[in-house]
This record gives sequence, C-alpha cells and structure tokens, in this order.
Amino acid sequence: MLTGNWSRGTRSCLLGVAAFVGLAGSLAFAYDQVERPPGDRQFERCGKLWPPFPRPVGKPARCVDQYHYTKYWPYPHTCEDRNSIRSALNQQATNGWVEGTTLFHYHFIKETNQLNSAGIAHLEYILFRVPGQHRAAFIQMSNSAQADQARVTNVQAAATNMLQDASLPPIALRRARSYGANAEEIDMISRKFLSGTPVPRLSGNAGSSTGAGATGAGGGSQND
Repeated sequence: MLTGNWSRGTRSCLLGVAAFVGLAGSLAFAYDQVERPPGDRQFERCGKLWPPFPRPVGKPARCVDQYHYTKYWPYPHTCEDRNSIRSALNQQATNGWVEGTTLFHYHFIKETNQLNSAGIAHLEYILFRVPGQHRAAFIQMSNSAQADQARVTNVQAAATNMLQDASLPPIALRRARSYGANAEEIDMISRKFLSGTPVPRLSGNAGSSTGAGATGAGGGSQND
C-alpha cells in the first residue's frame, strides 16, 4: 500500500514538473515571439524571394500576434511618429534659444572688446529673463583668439557685476553668423538719410493749374 501511494505521489510530482517545464517553454516561446513584427515572412523558393520587397524572415507570425497588431493599429507607430516630431521641435527650440542668447560682434566695441550698450542690455536679458534651462551666454567667435579671450573675460566680469553673489551661467564661444549690424552704424546711416532728405516744395505752375481746374469746373457747372 505504501509502495502504491509512493508511486502515485511520484507520478504526480513528475506530471507537475513536466507541466511546469511545458508552461515555461510556452512562455519562453511567447516572449521570444512578442517582439517579432507581424505580417508575412520572406522566404526563398526556386531561386526567387517571396515576396520580392524586404520583409522579416524566420518563423511565421502567430494568429494572436496578427490579431493584436490589427486591433491596436496604428499603435505603436503613432508613438514613434510623435516622438520623432517632438524631438525635431525640441531641437529647433534649443537652437533658437542658443541663437537668441548669443552675443554677436555688434554687441562689442571693436577697439576694446568691451560690451557696448546693446551688449549690456542683451546680457541682462540673458541673465534675468531667459528660462533657467536655456540660460547660457554664447559669444560669437572672431578670427582672433586674443579678442575672443578678451570678450569672454569682459562678459564674465559684466555678468559677475550684475549677479553679485549668484552663480554665473555657462559662458562659451561658438561659431555663428551675424544677422544684424552695430547700433551706432545703423543710427549713423539713419541720421545721414534724414539729413539728406530734400525739403518738400510745390512746382511753379501748381497755382495756375489749380486755378484753371477750378475755373473749368465752375464753367462746367454753369453749362449744366
């Protein structure tokens, strides 16, 4: 009797172990297949590829995978598309902030490499109005390493004077293209343009032509 009970217990254990191993194998197979793409697989027959366009190779997709993909399409492709668009927009926004926080050549006095009034105003904008994640001062590089170093030193000194005890944001050089000109040059050009504007005057025949027009108009009304 004991032998029979032991045999039944042994068989139950063996069946349990076999079921567990089978379940583990099924789960392993399922997890191996879960990342595989749906749709047809490409195979070779008679020296030809079926289908002729690129497709994954390997085991055919299971029915559950096909159904799951069809039911929830276009997920997850929509997530990938949205992430790519967000990444491009974020990169454009970052580039815009870098461009907007750059001190260009016209922000400096050419002879001394000190910040002019426009440069000081722009540095104040960078230090106090730009969001913290984009708060950094960039300086347009020139063809002179000495001038670049002098500009960096002057910008650091001006920023330290403005912030007092606060920590300085990053200050770095960058290759950039100027999109404007020195404010003093623009002001000089504007003043020259205004000073050269001719005085408005009427021609010599303006009075007679006006009188003739009025007379003609009066005569016309009399004829009517």
